[in-house]
Amino acid sequence: MVSVNDRIASAAADRSSELILSGLGLTELPEEVRSLSGLTSLDLSNNELATLPPWLADFTALERLDASGNNLQSVPESLRTLRSIRTLYLSDNRISYLPTWICDLGSLRKLDLEGNLLTILPACIGNLTELTHLYAARNSLATVPFSLAALESAHIDLERNPLAPELRAAYEESTDDLRAFLRNLERDGEFMREAKLILVGEGGVGKSSLLATLRDEEWIPDRTMTHGIEVKPLVVSVRGVSISLNGWDFGGQAVLRPTHQLFFTAPAVYLVVWNPRMGPERNFVEYWIRLIRHRAGTDVRVLVVATHAEHDQRNLHVDERSLRDQFGDMISGFHYIDSRTGLGIDELRHSVGLTAEQLPHVGRWYPRSWKQLRDALHEGGSPYLTYPAYERIAGEHGLPRVEARSMARIASALGYWIYYSEDVGLSDVVILKPDWLSTAISLVLDDPETARVHGLLQHRRLPRLWNDASRSQRYPPHLYPAFLQLMEKFDISYRIPDRSDGVGPSSLVAQLVPPQMPSMTQWTEYGRELEASKLVCEVVDSAGGEPTAPEGLMYQLIVRLHSLSLGRNDFERSIHWQGGMVLDDEYNGRALLTISGNKITVEVRAAYPQFLLHRLTEDVRRHVEKFWKGLAVRIMVPCQDECGDRTPGAGLFDVEHLVASRSHGHSAFPCSRCGTWLQIDSLLEGSEPATSRGSDLADAIDAVIGPRLAELQSAVVTQGRQTLEAVGDLEFSTQRALSQAEERYTNLILALDEEARDGPRLITVAVLEPKLLRGGFAKCKVRVTLWCEHSRLPIHVLDGGGGRGLYEIEVTRDWLVKAAPWIKATSMVIKSLLPAGFLIPEIDLSGLAKDAVDRAMESTLTSLNEVPGLQSRVDAASSSQYGRDVRADGSLLRTLHAFLRQNDPSFGGLERVRLRDRYLWVHPRFVNRYRLPPPEVPAVRGVE
Repeated sequence: MVSVNDRIASAAADRSSELILSGLGLTELPEEVRSLSGLTSLDLSNNELATLPPWLADFTALERLDASGNNLQSVPESLRTLRSIRTLYLSDNRISYLPTWICDLGSLRKLDLEGNLLTILPACIGNLTELTHLYAARNSLATVPFSLAALESAHIDLERNPLAPELRAAYEESTDDLRAFLRNLERDGEFMREAKLILVGEGGVGKSSLLATLRDEEWIPDRTMTHGIEVKPLVVSVRGVSISLNGWDFGGQAVLRPTHQLFFTAPAVYLVVWNPRMGPERNFVEYWIRLIRHRAGTDVRVLVVATHAEHDQRNLHVDERSLRDQFGDMISGFHYIDSRTGLGIDELRHSVGLTAEQLPHVGRWYPRSWKQLRDALHEGGSPYLTYPAYERIAGEHGLPRVEARSMARIASALGYWIYYSEDVGLSDVVILKPDWLSTAISLVLDDPETARVHGLLQHRRLPRLWNDASRSQRYPPHLYPAFLQLMEKFDISYRIPDRSDGVGPSSLVAQLVPPQMPSMTQWTEYGRELEASKLVCEVVDSAGGEPTAPEGLMYQLIVRLHSLSLGRNDFERSIHWQGGMVLDDEYNGRALLTISGNKITVEVRAAYPQFLLHRLTEDVRRHVEKFWKGLAVRIMVPCQDECGDRTPGAGLFDVEHLVASRSHGHSAFPCSRCGTWLQIDSLLEGSEPATSRGSDLADAIDAVIGPRLAELQSAVVTQGRQTLEAVGDLEFSTQRALSQAEERYTNLILALDEEARDGPRLITVAVLEPKLLRGGFAKCKVRVTLWCEHSRLPIHVLDGGGGRGLYEIEVTRDWLVKAAPWIKATSMVIKSLLPAGFLIPEIDLSGLAKDAVDRAMESTLTSLNEVPGLQSRVDAASSSQYGRDVRADGSLLRTLHAFLRQNDPSFGGLERVRLRDRYLWVHPRFVNRYRLPPPEVPAVRGVE
C-alpha cells in the first residue's frame, strides 16, 4: 500500500498539480504538504481532520479542494485567501455556520455543503454569481436568504431540510419557482403569523358550536350536524400579537374519515372534542389522537376539549395522565367548556393561541401581493374560479402570469386551495374552498344507490347527486369532470373501461366495494407451475412500534394499483373486496394482496416473482409512510414448513434484520413464535431481488429474447401489449429475462428519484476522444444521448432520425472518472431493456433503427474501456448493486443536467410527467399515457 509520504514525495518529484490523500485516516495535514503550494487540486476527503493548517492560505493556485467526510466544525480560516478556488467540497462534516467571507471567493463554481449542521446560509450567498452548483441538502435550514434568487443559472439542492412550508412548496415545484418566490419576498415581503386549527371527534359532540363560540358567534340551539367539512377563520391574540387561524370543522361520520384524512396536516393545532355525557370511551378520544399522530406525525399539538360541561362534570373526566404518557408533547392541555354558556371558552381561546405560537413556521415571510390576492379570493366568497378568471384577478393585484401560476401551485401545496397545473382539465379550475369540494365527495360516499351496487358510480347519475334542487348545496355540471379527476387524485375512485351492458362512463368508488371475498378461481388456478413468493407489510406506529391498522388503506391501494387490475380492460374480470384484490402484470406475474389488521400480505406467482413482489411491497411502504407521517412499514417474510409449530407462515421475520444478521456472519435466525432456528438463506429464498450484475444479465436477456424479437413484436402490435402474457405462449426463460430487465430499470429510476425533479435520468455518455485523456489532458468531448423513460429508447430514434437528444459537450476528466460507475450502470440497464422496449405497440422500429440503438449502446461501453484510469471504476460498477452505486453519484447527474441545460433547456423535447409521487421524462408521443383526458360525463336533461 502506498503511504502518505510516498504520495507526497511522488507529487513533489513529478511536479504534479494534484495530490490525493483521501481515506487515509489523517487527523492532521502532514507538514510535508506545505512545500507543494503550487497544487491546483487537493483531495483530503474521508479522513478525520478537525481543522486545516493556517499555511494552507499559501496555496493561492488551488482551484479544487475536497475536504468532505471529515470532522470539520467550521470552515477553516485558511481558505479565506484562496481566490482561485472553483470547486469546494465540504460535505459530511459538522459545520454549523458559514462565515460571510466565503462570499468573497468569487471564482467558486461548485460549493458542496451537504450533510452538515447549517441552520442558515449567509445573506451574501447571492454574490457568488459564478456558482453553477450549490449543494445544501441534509442540513437544518428552515429558511434561505432572498439573495439565493440571484444565482440564476445554479443548480440548488435543498433536499431533506426542515424548510418553511411555502419554501418547501416552491422548491418542490422547481428551482425556478423557488427563485421567483424569493424575488417576490425580497421585493414585497410581509411577515405574517398563521396556523391551522382542526376540530375532530365523533358526530354530535358539538364541534361546530364550539368553533362558532370561539368566533364569538351567536349561540344556535339544535345546530345542524356538519356534513363534510366547514372552514372558518379565527383570530386569537397572544401577548398582544395576533395569529390568524383557519378553523377546519370536520363532520364525524365514519364513512367520511378516510377522506377527511386528506386534510390532516402539520404543523397545526388540533382540538379533539368529546361529550362527557357519553364518556371518553364512546367518544373514542384516544382513537382520534392516535389517528392525528398517524396521519400528521408528531409536529402537531392537541388540546382535548370536553363540551357540555355545564357543571364541570369532572367525574366523567378523561384519563389525562394515561394520554400524556402515550402521546407526550403532542398533548398541550385538557379543557372542559360549555359553548352555550361560554364556560371555559376564554381559557381555551388563550390556550389555542399559546399552542399555535409554539408551532414551527407559525411566523414567516410571505409576498404581500400574494397574501392580498389570497385574501381577496377568499373574501370574494366564490368556491371556485376558472383559471383565466383567477389569472385576471391576479393581474389586478400586480402579479404577472408566471408569478400567478407559481402562486397557484404553491398555495395549493400549502392547502389554501386546490390547483394542479400539470393535469389536463384540472389546470383549468382553481378550487378556492376545499370544504366545498369535500362536501361534494361526501355526497358520493353517502349515496345509497352507489353503495348498493358496491361502488359502481355511473357518471350519468352525478347530476342527481350534485345538482339536486332539494339541497342547499348545488354544483355546476361543467365541474363534474374535474371533481372526478380530483377523486382519482385523492385515491377515492378510478375510471373503469367502457362496459358492454350500456351503463355508460363510470367510476369505481373503492370505499364502497363489497365486504365479501368473491370467487378466486382467477388466482387459485393461475400459474401452478410458476414460482411463488410471499412478503408481509406490517404497519406500526413509528413512535412506539405498536401494530396499527391505517384507516382506509385498502381502499387507497385498490385505486393506486388499478392499472394492474385484472379488470383494467374488462371491469367484469376485476377481483377486489374490502379485504384484498388480485393484480396482474403480464409477464411479471400475478399477485394476491390481502389485509388483516395491520398486515398486508403480498403473494406473487411468476417466472421471476421477486420483481413484482418487491415492486408491490415498496409501493405499499412508500404510500403508507408518505400519507401517514406517524407510521412505518416493516417488510416481513413468513416462515416455511420447517417452523417448529407446524403452522407454515405463522412466524414472521423482519427482512432487514435477516439481511443484517447474515452480513454479520450468522446463518440462522430464531422464530419469535416457536423459537426454532431457521436458515436465513432458506427464509429469504424467492423473496430477495436477484443480484444480477454487469453485462452478464444484459447479454443473457439478449440471447433469450433476441431470436424471438421480430415474432413477439409482430404479435404485440396486432394483439396489444396487454395480452403479452399469452402472446406466443411466452417461454418461462423469456418471462424471467423480461422481468429481470424491468427490475434493474426500476432500481435505476428509484435510485435517482430526487434528480428527476429538474431533469431526465436515462442518459448515456460516450467518450469521443479517449486519446486526449491518455495524453493527460484535463478535459475531453463526450457524446450525450437522452432516452425516453417510458419506452427506454433514444429520442432521436423515436423521432425517426435527426439530432434531437444528441449533444457533444466538453467535460472534465475529474467528472468522467467519478461518473464512470454511473455511466456503466445506466448503460447496462438500458442494454438489458432494449428487447422489452421494442415490444411496445406504438413502436414499430425497422432493423436499421435497432442497429442504430445497438451501435449507440456499444459506443458508450467501448469508449469507457479506452480511457486510462477508468477501468477499475468501471469494473467496480459491474460487480456491485446498481441502486446503491448510482444513488451515490446523483450529484454527477445534476452536474450533467447543468451542462445540458446550457445547450438545450428543453432536454430534446422530453416532457416531465407526474406519476403519483414521482416524475418521469418521456417522449411527447407517450405523454397521453400519463395525462389522461378529463372523464366523460353524459348530459342529463331535466334533473332538478
